[in-house]
Amino acid sequence: MSDSETSSTSLLEPVNGLEQGQDTDEDCEELVVDSKKTRGKAKEYKEYQSFSNYSEALYAINDELDKIQDTTWAKKNLKVGKGAKSDKQFFKCSKCNIMLYIERPKTNSRVIIFIQDEPHNHETKKGIPDKTKQIIYTMYFEQKQQPKKIQRWLREHLDDGHVEVNSVQLNNLIQNEKKKEMIVLNWI
Repeated sequence: MSDSETSSTSLLEPVNGLEQGQDTDEDCEELVVDSKKTRGKAKEYKEYQSFSNYSEALYAINDELDKIQDTTWAKKNLKVGKGAKSDKQFFKCSKCNIMLYIERPKTNSRVIIFIQDEPHNHETKKGIPDKTKQIIYTMYFEQKQQPKKIQRWLREHLDDGHVEVNSVQLNNLIQNEKKKEMIVLNWI
């Protein structure tokens, strides 16, 4: 690989703070910028905690992390290091896409938990927010409003934190709620 094919780029940046008239060959610093793109699901992890064995690490994930971050972790996949120094057992947050892994070095029994260096975001980005759903249920089932009037009301109250829904979304939401009510009535 030649110098032009490396994954980092070298830039010259002027040095600040030079007095006027002090023109030297050393008036530029070399700044190295890593231009290699991360591909796929390249994620950065930070070391969370070290344990003496694998069962202690699992206990920490199931007990301590669940309480601290108000989430549960689902076991995903095991990456066995062929010729590598360690095996990695990955876990995923049940409410968002944050991952962690337990690294088990092949040389000793200590294990280390690494957690993705991003904040948890447990807000639902898909679907209709609960606040808007409650308004729709109230207007349709209690106030007996027509779907067109509900859509118009939502459009007028976007500033209050409600979301505009299209007719298909509104119809599906109402029909699903009717099915739930029918199931409850059949159980009684």
